[in-house]
Amino acid sequence: DDLVEVKSNKSVRPRPATATSIPGMLTLLQSEWDALMSETYELKAQLDTNRKQLSHALYQHDAACRVIARLLRERDAARSQVAQLQDQLANSAPLSGGAARQDTETGLTPEILKKME
Repeated sequence: DDLVEVKSNKSVRPRPATATSIPGMLTLLQSEWDALMSETYELKAQLDTNRKQLSHALYQHDAACRVIARLLRERDAARSQVAQLQDQLANSAPLSGGAARQDTETGLTPEILKKME
């Protein structure tokens, strides 16, 4: 029940008339060799092209990674500068209260007023 009949072509292709003699066999072997060498040359040329494309793509990827890393460093540096400036502004901002404002404000101090009199 599980066996399936395989259909195959039972006729075998005969040799060409040129393959019946030694010079004919040499000609067939030479043409086969030429075909193989031609295919090998094409494959090597294609391999070289693919290597160049891969090298270029890898170079571009590496350059893109370097640019991304540089931009991330610059972003982090800018963020830290912003945080430092915000801390400086928060620390130098006048406190709410009259006495504290007089201490932190610059302007006409009592010493300058004495000199002006």
